[in-house]
Amino acid sequence: MRRLAAPCSFAALALLAAAEPPAPAEDECLKAGAEIVVKALRFSDGRSHSFMVTNNATSPIFLISIGDGAFIENSYSTQPASVGSPSGWKYTYVLGQDPRRPGSHSHTLTSYLWSALEEPEAWIQPGRSLSGFSVQLPTPREAVLAYVDFWESIGMPVQPTEPSLEEMEARVPPQPDLTKMPFTMLRRGERCVVGTIEPDSASDAGDARPSSGP
Repeated sequence: MRRLAAPCSFAALALLAAAEPPAPAEDECLKAGAEIVVKALRFSDGRSHSFMVTNNATSPIFLISIGDGAFIENSYSTQPASVGSPSGWKYTYVLGQDPRRPGSHSHTLTSYLWSALEEPEAWIQPGRSLSGFSVQLPTPREAVLAYVDFWESIGMPVQPTEPSLEEMEARVPPQPDLTKMPFTMLRRGERCVVGTIEPDSASDAGDARPSSGP
């Protein structure tokens, strides 16, 4: 499994936007309303999701974060097995601090972020929709194998006396339903926007095979 974790947060990535002001705190963000709509489809495997963003506002969107503020715990079961990105957009698996733990410096939470900071022609223009964003979370076995691979990579292989793969799989926590997550977006020259994803009416769409993004 590719290791996609990156020690950064939505706010930190927002600061990278050329000619854009720093992102304000989430409670200062505008509410999306009908101006920006994100629809998500969860496939029947329960771990594959695809998203379509519709921009009914007056300025283009160049950064999208899914799950920011939803308190998704960073773990091997929440690190994607594969992702999909529209042309010109780059994906980042984000790590952030938990605001419920004041003073903690540990990055224990995660979210899923795409940006097109360096590709203005790929921004979602007013009146347009863009699909191609997708996340496929790992199976329980993939999550356990990633855990085992990590410890072996630092010279600490899992010992025969430790739980079997089957026992470890049974302990993997439930994965988040990404069709019921909050989203945060940045638009050129404007404040950030927050909203809630809308599940697509065509749920349980069969097997999904999200393509790997850049």
